[in-house]
Amino acid sequence: MKRGMIATVVLVALTLTPVAAEDYRLSSLPIPIFERWGDVVPTLIGGLASDDALTRERCAFILGQIGDDSATPALLKALDEPVRAVRMMAGIALANMGEEVGVPAARAATLGTRGWMRYYAVVALARTGGHRAMTAVERLVDDVDPLVSEMALRALAGDMPQATPAQLTEANTTWTVDECIYEAAGLYVAEADQWYHNGDYRQCVRSNEAGLLLDPLWTELYANSGYLLWSLGRPAEALGAYSRGAQAVPDDWRTHFDLGYHYVLIHRYESAAAALGKARELGCPPTQAHTHAHALEKAGRLPEALQAWREIAETEPDSPLPPHHIGRLTALLQTDG
Repeated sequence: MKRGMIATVVLVALTLTPVAAEDYRLSSLPIPIFERWGDVVPTLIGGLASDDALTRERCAFILGQIGDDSATPALLKALDEPVRAVRMMAGIALANMGEEVGVPAARAATLGTRGWMRYYAVVALARTGGHRAMTAVERLVDDVDPLVSEMALRALAGDMPQATPAQLTEANTTWTVDECIYEAAGLYVAEADQWYHNGDYRQCVRSNEAGLLLDPLWTELYANSGYLLWSLGRPAEALGAYSRGAQAVPDDWRTHFDLGYHYVLIHRYESAAAALGKARELGCPPTQAHTHAHALEKAGRLPEALQAWREIAETEPDSPLPPHHIGRLTALLQTDG
């Protein structure tokens, strides 16, 4: 299934009930978005037996966030998985449910993983408590991700206020495993939307990244996370988000355009020209194609920029912009010659 162009604006069926902004500013915990998902726990438990490792990982993650004890036996079995990512998610899930047996795998999830996963690991370890769990939390006080660091400090101080529960459409017992995963991704975008409107962009990124685990083809989430990370002064992570989008959805012009436009913003024009050229090859609209021509010019590739404008002119016969730039670049090239 292909997602619509909804970015941080989510479908009405997924929208969280409005709550006071102060309820969120005081909380570093996720908004409880799965409170009405108990009826699909058996379906998700079945997903832990899937032949597909990603499906098993996703089901373990969702089950941990639902927190239903009936999933414990299946999650315990998943701790013996050959796939590390599944083991870590099972450990996070069990620790999140207060099961100390999940602590070793949850501790492993704090090492060499991306920030959003470390965040969930800290939450789970803090909920379990005990020496082994809190030793791992202590190591994350100086984490490079500010949200992970804040969560570790809150956990050690015993200051982890719960966000207001979300009122969402309950899960449908007829859903398949794939449909459960698809709908769960939508809930994380709904959560991201709430954090966005309450001004916590770090949590917005975390929610987006959880959504991308469940639906890596949701193109807008890469751009949303990239822009927010750039706004937060984290340029390397921003570039990583845009780059992952282009790699994950290589046949969509939007991911290449988003990456190329980001390169323009950080004045890396050669890289911008390459990414934007790919967006043009994939059929981006004329307005976005203009950016490719501008990037070529900024990169000092004037003959190619001129050719790009000539090609764009054929698709925009009534626009005054291509003729203007064709004339300007022709004059510049004659002068330089």
